Amino acid sequence: MSDIYGGAVYPENLGNITEGEQNNHAARTPEFLVSRANANLTVRESTASFFFHPYLDIEYLKKTVTGIKRLGYEFRPVTELK
Repeated sequence: MSDIYGGAVYPENLGNITEGEQNNHAARTPEFLVSRANANLTVRESTASFFFHPYLDIEYLKKTVTGIKRLGYEFRPVTELK
C-alpha cells in the first residue's frame, strides 16, 4: 500500500503504546494492545500490527510482543510485506 506520494504505508491496526492520555485517547498499555490482538483473532487470516516509539521503555515492547506471540501470532519483518 502506498500514499499519494508513493511512499510505503504499513497499517497499525492495534495502534501504539502511550504512557498517558494522548489526542483524547486514554493511555494504551501493552495489555491493551494484546487485548486488541486477541479480539482481532475473530477475523479469519487476520494480521496484527502496531507501532512502537523507540523512546519508550523497552519493557513495553517486550510485554507486547510476548503477549501477542502467546496468542499464536508470528512476527515478520516489515520488509516481507507487499
